[in-house]
Amino acid sequence: MEDNWALYMAEINGPPASLFINLDERPDADPDPRPYVCRLHLNLAAPSEDGLTTQEESESLLKLEDELTEALSSSHNGAFVGRVTHDGRRLFFFYLTNADGVEELISHRLRAFNGYRWAHVVEHDPDWKHFSDLLYPSPEEMQIIQNGRVLDALEREGDLNHIARRVDHWLYFPDRTAVEKFKSESAALNFKVELEERSSGDGQWKLRIYREDCVELNHINDITLNLYELAIGCGGEYDGWETLVVRN
Repeated sequence: MEDNWALYMAEINGPPASLFINLDERPDADPDPRPYVCRLHLNLAAPSEDGLTTQEESESLLKLEDELTEALSSSHNGAFVGRVTHDGRRLFFFYLTNADGVEELISHRLRAFNGYRWAHVVEHDPDWKHFSDLLYPSPEEMQIIQNGRVLDALEREGDLNHIARRVDHWLYFPDRTAVEKFKSESAALNFKVELEERSSGDGQWKLRIYREDCVELNHINDITLNLYELAIGCGGEYDGWETLVVRN
């Protein structure tokens, strides 16, 4: 299975947090069970004003991450599944086949990285609750991740995201009543309906709406999260957006 890494931002008790997670990892992703989680807490040497990492420190932290990943993979069939950077600390998550000798191994590998204060906890977590509860994005955060991926693809094609253009959005609803409720509650947003039809397969109603918008990150996030919430409130679901590349 190819790694499916995602980076997203959140707030934890106020201050911003940066989360980096392999979305493809899960307890049944490998035939060898990894029922133990190792959480390694590392104090940043020189955090930014908002408690995140600076460009200067990032390279050292990535080398440290690679060193620990290689060590725990070799000794404990470990899987590095993600990290959280928040309030001047970085928290790494590894899932392991056993809990023996973890502290000694980490201590040995971190000797080359002088100046970092660290602590760790190894717990039995066969259901990967730490992964699902602390790392995995919410549906709204997942939408933001998907928005970022679409924007990355557009940027690679030379898109100028500040220029308004037609943006299409897809939504699905269980019945016609839910469709009409959504159309009523979203009327003030001035979207036009391109397609409204019932699927012959599952009987769901498909709605395609569009509007002229730029696709700058904060703007498209606001639009899609608003549509997501409206769709959920009407018993449906929001299924993403698409647009054309605009170069000039």
